[in-house]
Amino acid sequence: MSADAGRLAAQVAVNTTIAPSVSALVVSLFRRWQTGRWSVMETCCGLLAGLVSITAGCGNVEAGFAFLIAVIGAFVYMGASDVLKKFEIDDPVDAIPVHGACGIWGVLAAALFDWGGPDNFHGWGGFQRTEGETIGSALLANCVGLIAIMAWSGILLSIVFKLMQKFDWLRVPHEVETVGLDAAEFSPIQAYTINTSISTVVPSVSKESKVSKESKDNNFVTPQDVQDCSC
Repeated sequence: MSADAGRLAAQVAVNTTIAPSVSALVVSLFRRWQTGRWSVMETCCGLLAGLVSITAGCGNVEAGFAFLIAVIGAFVYMGASDVLKKFEIDDPVDAIPVHGACGIWGVLAAALFDWGGPDNFHGWGGFQRTEGETIGSALLANCVGLIAIMAWSGILLSIVFKLMQKFDWLRVPHEVETVGLDAAEFSPIQAYTINTSISTVVPSVSKESKVSKESKDNNFVTPQDVQDCSC
């Protein structure tokens, strides 16, 4: 690996570390201020929003701009998520805000904060800086790229989903919808087994204590184990 390639790889590593960390913190703290509660899901989505926002420009922006891109990306994610809820569009994992809205922002940010400026942007030259390129031509090139990505993804996925719809592969049976996919498809059937009626701290279970087969298999202490524990 050449020295220039090594420096570029290091810059990419730094940018893709800064952006998700900053975005996750911004989303977590802002939602806490906004709602009075911490949200693990939105914090994780904020992390992904930062990664998506910096992906296009990870190799052509400075670390300080990676920080700024991540902060803006966090608010792009939250804004897009709120808009979906306002219009009652079902997106339980916030895929559109994370990959759609932040993806668009990231492509635009790669041109806005390009370190090749003011007259040597990565525009129509792709990965190579192009002599005489301006921020306007770089933005135009990236907008054309966005249109191409949307056209490719939209056409291809329309074909795939239409075929899935034709063969009735888009929905699970009604019985599975009723009980939920967690119960029908996964084990254990819930992420946490917590009895909210127990307000005290669960004591550690000694070797002599009776531990249920369920807790042995799943590595957690059940309320019944607490009752059986001689502490």
